[in-house]
Amino acid sequence: MWVCLLYSSEFFVFRRQRVFDGYTCPESKRDFSMDKVYSDIQCALYCKGSSFCVDIFYQPQTGRCDGCRDSEDSELEIADGFLYYTRRAVNYIWTTWSPWSICSLSCDSGTQKRSRECSIRIEGNGESTCEEADGVSEETQPCNEQSCPTPTLGKSCTSNTDCIETEGVCIDERCFCHQLFEYNNTINNCTKVCDTMTGNYTKYENINIAGFNHGSNAAYDSLEDCKIACNSNPICLSFEIWSQEGKVACTTGIITFEMVNSADPTHISYQFGVDLYSKTCI
Repeated sequence: MWVCLLYSSEFFVFRRQRVFDGYTCPESKRDFSMDKVYSDIQCALYCKGSSFCVDIFYQPQTGRCDGCRDSEDSELEIADGFLYYTRRAVNYIWTTWSPWSICSLSCDSGTQKRSRECSIRIEGNGESTCEEADGVSEETQPCNEQSCPTPTLGKSCTSNTDCIETEGVCIDERCFCHQLFEYNNTINNCTKVCDTMTGNYTKYENINIAGFNHGSNAAYDSLEDCKIACNSNPICLSFEIWSQEGKVACTTGIITFEMVNSADPTHISYQFGVDLYSKTCI
């Protein structure tokens, strides 16, 4: 937002206002009209020398200068390239500031903004929207300047309270996001992505999750039997399966593939002949 002020050696001011750019006053309202005026200041000086001129419309490409007795917006004529200046009183009317916006970061110095709207009242012309004003329409300030705590995802723990992330859980002495959450690297926190776990599975071929199986392996006749067993176990979120003596062997996993992949992917390994089935959520 800015206002251009034109001065001469004697004190007088023309204020640059974009509200009537691209127009000029009709011939009936002109005090004078001149061509080949070399600058807007020279145009303003011609207006200053007249007792009746209150506004100027200046076309810098052609040097055309129209000095006007009145510039009521209802009577203006379209005139491409003309710039508008007025020597009449201009009052800027600002609304109160809006509330500050939500901080862009929860820690490590984010920013927040607030804004206000402005209108101008030019003597004799009523009220119009500001495009330049003595002030600013938007302010920005820092917020949440405290340092972010060190992430605990994948770190050792003894209870859920050791995991600082939202809905962080301690499983087998390691911090994970809850199964309905995923880790967001942009905000360094767990964010909710699902409402409930399903009885459906995503298959990961030749993938093994080391260290997060509960109990001993069980032998079943088929893959479907492994799914039924996992779905009937409230702590089961995944299972690994492989062929064993004409049957299949299954584990009982207490984390999903997504949980361990976010927290500590070093626990994910390639193991030929072993497939991982991880529960999905919706």
